[in-house]
Amino acid sequence: MRGLVQSHVFPNLQIVRDLRIEAEGLEAEYGPNPYSQYLRRKGCRPDPATAAAMGRHMGGRVQANDGSMRPLRRENRR
Repeated sequence: MRGLVQSHVFPNLQIVRDLRIEAEGLEAEYGPNPYSQYLRRKGCRPDPATAAAMGRHMGGRVQANDGSMRPLRRENRR
């Protein structure tokens, strides 16, 4: 029966839990922001373009789902 469950349909609950804990920590330190709200609502990190927009809006950098920090620093931009 277990073989019938598709892993891509159900997110890894440990990852979702870790992201919620991260969101709580961010909110405790900086207050609610678009990035922490995204982590809570979606249970995953944003794509690079969305992460870059959030980072610019917040005046900092946030981690995208590919592991990169967005927006890129000026010397890393193409």
